[in-house]
Amino acid sequence: MDGVLLDSEPFYFASNMGIFQELGFGGQMTMEDYKPFVGAPAWFMWETLLARFGAAVVNRPIVELVHYEREKYLKFLQAKCAAGEVAPIPGVIKLLDDLVESGHKMAIASSSDINVIHTVVDALGIRKYFDFLATGDYVKHGKPAPDIFLYAAKELGIAPEKCAVIEDSCNGVKGAAAAGMYVVGYYNPHSGEQDLSAADTIIDNLDNWRPYMVLTNKAEDF
Repeated sequence: MDGVLLDSEPFYFASNMGIFQELGFGGQMTMEDYKPFVGAPAWFMWETLLARFGAAVVNRPIVELVHYEREKYLKFLQAKCAAGEVAPIPGVIKLLDDLVESGHKMAIASSSDINVIHTVVDALGIRKYFDFLATGDYVKHGKPAPDIFLYAAKELGIAPEKCAVIEDSCNGVKGAAAAGMYVVGYYNPHSGEQDLSAADTIIDNLDNWRPYMVLTNKAEDF
């Protein structure tokens, strides 16, 4: 969802930088430092930051930090929605229309909190396209583990090898590949120069891209 349906990674970075500033290490965080957290669960980010800066700086329990971050980002996102600053990435609606027309089932498999997922699909007017919405909270291991993709495939009733995933993050691409799915890496420059090399194919726009391109050399599998 983030970075594929909505260009939201700059939103996350801005919201989280506010928290980093509150905790006293915002001046030591850059987008390059933040890049490994794109597409990953919030738990991973806070565990990593705790290991880097120590309990003396990150002096709140991780579970509290995760909930605080989610509450802060949801309010940030809702404000962006109210200001009319939330729109689908160019090409998304046409792509979703094409996929529905060609009979594909679709799910969102996101590390974001379920309340954020609901806010995004309603703000973009795209809820109707999806058969299932999955958050990383539904599975034991977050991306880059394959759990969320396997869970979504099971809910859709489709074998993993019959699934294709569009991902903009290194963590997401690795997770989808580990699930045995066909992986389309979507290069979004706002997601922080992600390593998408584990994808089966890489694209840099959705405007001129159509679902049949996913099937290159593997059409018989779908």
